[in-house]
Amino acid sequence: MASRGNFSISLAVAVAAVLTGPLHAQSITPQDAAALPSMRTTIPMEENPAIGYFELPTTDRVATLIDQIDKGMVDFGAEGPSGFLKGLLAALDVSVESQVLVFSKTSMQRQFIDAKTPRALFFGDDIVVAYIPEAPLIEIAVQDPRQGMVFYTLDQESRRLPLIERRSECAGCHISSASMSVPGALNRSVATREDGTAMPMIANSVVDHRTPAAERWGGHYVTGIAGGDHIGNRALANNSDATEMRPLGAPEQAVDLSGYISAKSEAAALLVLDHQVNMMNLITRIGWDARVGDDYVRQQKIPGGVRDTLIKSDAREFVDYLLFVDEAALPGKVSPSTFADEFAKRGPRDKKGRSLYDLDLSTRLMRYPCSYLIYSAAFDGLPAPAKEAVYARLWDVLAGKDRDRKYSRLSARDRKAIAEILKDTKPGLPAYFK
Repeated sequence: MASRGNFSISLAVAVAAVLTGPLHAQSITPQDAAALPSMRTTIPMEENPAIGYFELPTTDRVATLIDQIDKGMVDFGAEGPSGFLKGLLAALDVSVESQVLVFSKTSMQRQFIDAKTPRALFFGDDIVVAYIPEAPLIEIAVQDPRQGMVFYTLDQESRRLPLIERRSECAGCHISSASMSVPGALNRSVATREDGTAMPMIANSVVDHRTPAAERWGGHYVTGIAGGDHIGNRALANNSDATEMRPLGAPEQAVDLSGYISAKSEAAALLVLDHQVNMMNLITRIGWDARVGDDYVRQQKIPGGVRDTLIKSDAREFVDYLLFVDEAALPGKVSPSTFADEFAKRGPRDKKGRSLYDLDLSTRLMRYPCSYLIYSAAFDGLPAPAKEAVYARLWDVLAGKDRDRKYSRLSARDRKAIAEILKDTKPGLPAYFK
């Protein structure tokens, strides 16, 4: 487990990119650039007073649920082999259809996980709930509008009343380079033995929508047609040096499903989760950078221009990911699913009936390539300078002001549709979008 005191370095990395990249013309001096790494190497960023990750109260949906339970406003009991799971999902409005099954031992309750008893993940736009049959805890990761991912557990052995507690120690693994050095979700594809032991020396990737399909879903079950080759539904033999992963079969064949509430681990759900995890982390990072940058400007440790250039650099990466600019093409059509149908119903629709929640699933994930997380409470909660930088950069790309070749994959039709959908559905959009 990584130390809670690991230093975050994305500000230093961003400044290096600024100094060597196209924004160099904005006159960042070496002295100014040298000030930025000290913002994170003096103390870990999560402990910076401008962040106060471990000290400041949270306003995420699980914190609200705890308050409601304490006041007697919400109550749900254990039900069958899955205990509090069904009641918790209902209370948090998380769909059963979102379930994906992971059999790699990548959890604080690793001893309960293997290919016969995978961990079931259920997710919504800002939350992931993890359940393992007979494990003492249900794990919850939820994105707070200000603080990033916050971690909780629900005690499955407290059969009378749902007991949910925040688990700060989870940040030890969940604040790392794989989460952009902010508290975030981790999404890995890793070669795995049948007993659940991860074998990262054979195959190991941090996955998002840019990852080629052939490298995805190691240690995962996949149901339905996945649109091409992947390394899901396979495992290495236990106690063997062999590097060839053997087929496990579908979960209906390989898993004792008596303790689960669904047998599904649909490719469409996995693809959405692959995109979502990194987008959530990007939202947290630009918010943290803006808040710490503001704090250092107030203390006169850096000039405002350095902070502003850093935020613009963050915004470029943010918008490229938001618009799926570097998305790996799907090598084939993904099978329709109940998850895809439910997902499409989540979001607002414009005057023409279009939504950023509409999936494509033929050559790309989204029909209109702009992330639905632009509607999230975490995006709305960004500091004004960060949000303004994102909107300005987004408009530059949609309006065709940036003619970099990489944006050629966004057709004029796509850009026009995205701008029109946002205009009709996104409150607070700057006037220049209209």
